[in-house]
Amino acid sequence: MYMNLKKSEELQEREERLDLVEPVLDVLLTKSIDDENSLHKNLVKLHGRRMANDLFDLVKDYVVDDSFQPGELRSHDVTAPSKIRDSKEKLSKNEHYKEAHKALLQGKIPGEQEMLALYGHHAESAKKSDELLLSSGRFRKCWTPIATHPNRVSAMVGELGFDDKVYDHDPFHFRFLAKIHDTPEEVIGTVRDEKGRLYGLDRFNDLLDDLGVAQEIRDHLVDITNTSDLIFRAMLSGEYNFSIAKHRSKITRDDVYNSLEILSGLNYDFFSDHALKIRFFLEDKDLPQGKVWETAKWLSYFGVYMDGLVDNALYDKLKTKSFNESRSSVSASNLSDFRTVEVKQVDVRENNLNKAALNIEDHIKNLIKEEYAGRKPLSLNSGWKPLIDNSRELIQGSYSDGLQLAKITLATKNDALDHFSVGLKYIKALQSVFYEDTPPANIYLVINS
Repeated sequence: MYMNLKKSEELQEREERLDLVEPVLDVLLTKSIDDENSLHKNLVKLHGRRMANDLFDLVKDYVVDDSFQPGELRSHDVTAPSKIRDSKEKLSKNEHYKEAHKALLQGKIPGEQEMLALYGHHAESAKKSDELLLSSGRFRKCWTPIATHPNRVSAMVGELGFDDKVYDHDPFHFRFLAKIHDTPEEVIGTVRDEKGRLYGLDRFNDLLDDLGVAQEIRDHLVDITNTSDLIFRAMLSGEYNFSIAKHRSKITRDDVYNSLEILSGLNYDFFSDHALKIRFFLEDKDLPQGKVWETAKWLSYFGVYMDGLVDNALYDKLKTKSFNESRSSVSASNLSDFRTVEVKQVDVRENNLNKAALNIEDHIKNLIKEEYAGRKPLSLNSGWKPLIDNSRELIQGSYSDGLQLAKITLATKNDALDHFSVGLKYIKALQSVFYEDTPPANIYLVINS
């Protein structure tokens, strides 16, 4: 009884502190102090009189810092849909998914009955994908086998009805695409085939052949695969003649440029073209010393990978008469590329719904990715309601979670000065989450600020 009472009191105090910090957060987000006396009183209530003066100075310095000029402050989308979140909650009633997931959690291959129910004629390919992922012996940061996340995303895609309007006579097309959406990223550069040969960048199609991936799935898989990430990882591998293979902190801008230029000249299918895109994209980017590789990889995720995924959807749609005739009512037979973007949105959203297992830097990165996966598809002006609803959910989800993170950090009592100072950096890092039409922050510059 005593422990329950104490816990209840602690929760009540926590909620009270989060209420107290809101006017302080408003000052920081608007970068405007309308009433210094009121601000100081709020800081006294929050952290006591001794600490208030130091925190007040931090706030004033932050407000006048012209290196960070925010755009229009975002507001809550109170009617934002929650279909992706709801689809995850519905999985508790999906018996085939649960049986398959239990097997994967134990490092086992799901049974034939479950695979057929979930993936139909793609069941054998799905099984081979699971075998490769489990054979890697790797786990996610939440300590579950890497095969569990795509299994969950695929089941959510099924709950969302992506295949209800059959695409290309395949009632399992997008569920299977979701199932293998991470397979190339997890396998290439780390797993070997039955003959002991490494699946490298030059063997992407060999991997798909070995999995038995149908041709109609491959273009969508190429789009949704984070090719940029694979290229940057390959730089460090030592497996290629373009590899840097040195400690990350020692990598220079020229190292990255040279690697990309060498790769662009090789016959590595779309990887060579992608390397050239990254090279041009990075031309005017600020890559801080000691974090060149990390920053280049981070910025390329948005400017090359995500922009490419979304732009390809628009390009392929514009080639179709049905889309040109009615942008507000895309025909069911031509949903493929919007659905590919939507699968990515489900992927990103699922990652953030599982945020408890992430460290703070990864949590912030995921919030930024979630906002961008919501905002960028809106630039298509597609009129396709499921895509728009997903975008609204992702933008509101990242905004709400970002505000909560900032409030908790600013309101922390222990080592208040440290937490408050770090909380200011969180706001800068999450500028694209908190402000409209703001590009993702270069988080490594924020960390070093």
